[in-house]
Amino acid sequence: MCVNQGCVSETWKDISSGLTWQNPPAADKMDWEGAKKYCSTLGLAGGGWHLPTIGELRTLIEGCTDTGTGGSCSIVEGKCLVWACNTGSCSGCTIFKGPAGGCYWSGEMQGPCAWYWSSSPAEGTQPGAWYVEFQTAMVDDDGVIMDGRVRCAR
Repeated sequence: MCVNQGCVSETWKDISSGLTWQNPPAADKMDWEGAKKYCSTLGLAGGGWHLPTIGELRTLIEGCTDTGTGGSCSIVEGKCLVWACNTGSCSGCTIFKGPAGGCYWSGEMQGPCAWYWSSSPAEGTQPGAWYVEFQTAMVDDDGVIMDGRVRCAR
């Protein structure tokens, strides 16, 4: 898409994970079911999008080793998605001290530095799902009826 003589890509490929991300993210906040539907029907750049798992979303974290990929936070798709796995190491790092203007993601990322839904359900609790809050790189869960930010992956 080109605006005012400058071209802006609507996707970003993370070479370390191999994932392509919607960039910028969805303009509107939405609940978890809405987020899953939005991503599965997104036609951007040929389609094939999905709401990322918590593991995929954690690949975006930069500058906070506890919650980034391979960090000590135990919330991991296929291993542990219950609240008991949300240890102190999942609480992230100092607010707004990330490498991208205070945000804990790549400087290539566009959009609000906020929390973004994953497709991973928070098992054994109220209907909830896991998210990453990029102001602190915290991994946490919230009720699926809450409105959160959405960034699709493929």
